Amino acid sequence: MLAAATIAEGVLGLEAEHGWNGIILNRKNEFPRYNLHRINGLHARAESDDPRDMIKGGIGELPFPANPRGKTIVYTGTVEAASLPSLRTAINALKAAFADRRNEYWMTVAPPAGRGGVSWTYIGTVLACDVDDEQTRGMSAVYVHARTFSVSIRQNDPRYYGAAVAAPGGSGATINVNNLGNAPSEPVFILNGPLALGSPPRLERLAPDARFLQFQDSIAWSAINAGKTLVVEFGRAPRAYCPQIPGSDFASLLTFSSTWWDDGVYGILPGGQDLKVTNAVWAVNFNHASW
Repeated sequence: MLAAATIAEGVLGLEAEHGWNGIILNRKNEFPRYNLHRINGLHARAESDDPRDMIKGGIGELPFPANPRGKTIVYTGTVEAASLPSLRTAINALKAAFADRRNEYWMTVAPPAGRGGVSWTYIGTVLACDVDDEQTRGMSAVYVHARTFSVSIRQNDPRYYGAAVAAPGGSGATINVNNLGNAPSEPVFILNGPLALGSPPRLERLAPDARFLQFQDSIAWSAINAGKTLVVEFGRAPRAYCPQIPGSDFASLLTFSSTWWDDGVYGILPGGQDLKVTNAVWAVNFNHASW
């Protein structure tokens, strides 16, 4: 019996169950089932641009920093069932689960129930779902009714996210948080009202790699009174809003200076770091993250 899965192992592969939009791939203890034989791209490096200039009058090239992009993960397996009608129903359910190519979904990669331990999630969109209608097994096979399938997912963020971390802090308080994965994560700060004119909030990562986000005075602060919060999100779509005011987006009302809420700067680094928020009682949420 294997010990419970740990963060140090990173995302699991063929030994795990992969759940997407109501379908569980590779769950062995149910029937019909979607057995996986191969997963391409799960442990591959993220794609990236390769910006560089030729050296004029010299040898070689001058490279520039490139940020990781997404990558494509391809699941290949077999749908197995006890009867032909059950097989057709299972195939139809697979096609329905992977039919939406417009919206993002979260894939959950979890160890089987008999092992337990750390689960991971990643976000992506469907590229393809193909089922070959070919009878390849003879009548002496244990499971005669089977069809091979292939599902392609575009992993829009190349990181895998583990358990959530939630840490509260008082105004002006410094707290230490620890991202146990090997990839940077993106924080969400919750600043509790009331926020006051003349004392705009300041968010800081003190160490390592000191960074700050300093908001300036704004009429928006008068809307965030007791019982309301300002949510400051980092990541792919950074924004600041008040969830208690439906539809609020203070982008046009807020001015700020920053070395943290910037392109190419990571919010939460791997390992431990000290965070501080001034002029608001606050909390920070993030997930352990790994490549």
